[in-house]
Amino acid sequence: RKAGGKSIIAFAKIGEEFSNIGEGFSKEISHTNSYYLDPTKPEHFKKIFQIVDDTAKKSNSNIAGIIHLWSLNHQFPESILDVKDKTSINAIIKTQDEGIVSILHLIQAQIAQYGKLLPMWFITRNSQPVIENMHLSGVLQSPIWGLAMTLSLEHPSRKNLDQVCRCVDLISDYSISKNSLNIEADLILKEIENAGEDRQIAVGDNRRFVKRLTRLDRYLDSSPIKFKKDIASRNGSSGNDSVYLITGGLGALGVLTAQHLISLGAKHIVLMSRQTKKDSIKSQIQKESGKPQINSVETLSVETLIEQGVEVQIHSGDVSNIDDLEQIFADIEERGLRIAGIVHAAGTIDDGILIN
Repeated sequence: RKAGGKSIIAFAKIGEEFSNIGEGFSKEISHTNSYYLDPTKPEHFKKIFQIVDDTAKKSNSNIAGIIHLWSLNHQFPESILDVKDKTSINAIIKTQDEGIVSILHLIQAQIAQYGKLLPMWFITRNSQPVIENMHLSGVLQSPIWGLAMTLSLEHPSRKNLDQVCRCVDLISDYSISKNSLNIEADLILKEIENAGEDRQIAVGDNRRFVKRLTRLDRYLDSSPIKFKKDIASRNGSSGNDSVYLITGGLGALGVLTAQHLISLGAKHIVLMSRQTKKDSIKSQIQKESGKPQINSVETLSVETLIEQGVEVQIHSGDVSNIDDLEQIFADIEERGLRIAGIVHAAGTIDDGILIN
């Protein structure tokens, strides 16, 4: 509108089949450009961009940007993290589908249609801990912020990404009313109309938060110095019952992490990996200077570290399988140990970027 050109609004609602929503859905939104999409089907996103682009060309208008609101469908109490509840698991999967999965397909469809990304606004609610003791009812929406940061590193035009991708978290209590939704809509529109350089923003409760770098010396309690002292105190002469669990433990990062924890005084390490012990022979651990080189995790645990009073257990399992995790926790408990820390280093390397 500011440029004096025409504009159209294309509205997408979640549905199993791609189709026009039809009349009667909303008085405020034209049914002509309203469609049902399945967020898990990339072909639906390609279709809507083709349709909207054709409509824009016929009306001599352009697509100014995209506002992603689907994630706001999912606000949960803390009980959602009860992984034994199948309802919780299904809710988490649905949140992923309507959140990061839909955004991934949105990104890929834009590249396919235009060869570039349009300005995008990813809206979440209560996903960022900007207020002390804040209930993060939208914590399952937080991966969207991580996806946006990944996009900023991968996008070929990342120099101009300030105008391409922004995240806005709405600060709100758990009770959502029509009045509160109107207030949130006004907050979103104000951010869009007055967009500055900030790409990560939280608004609500008459406050606005943006990300800023802060000197580390203000938070010495969370620094590596504190971490080292913490390891030493937990594994001192007063007791050796602390164990550190590393997922992806036989990967390069997991092995180096184990080495580092041991150098800081850890006496019990549990390495969880989908690899077999035979595969672990490929893993190399270079000990601290003055100590012998270890050629495998197996050698590290069985031959050398036992002599130094260090125990390394290798468990075969998948961190995404709750039964595998419960078995490991049960084993640790049976051995009279307590988990002092967990390093989640599991992952799959599959070269590729978001646009493919």
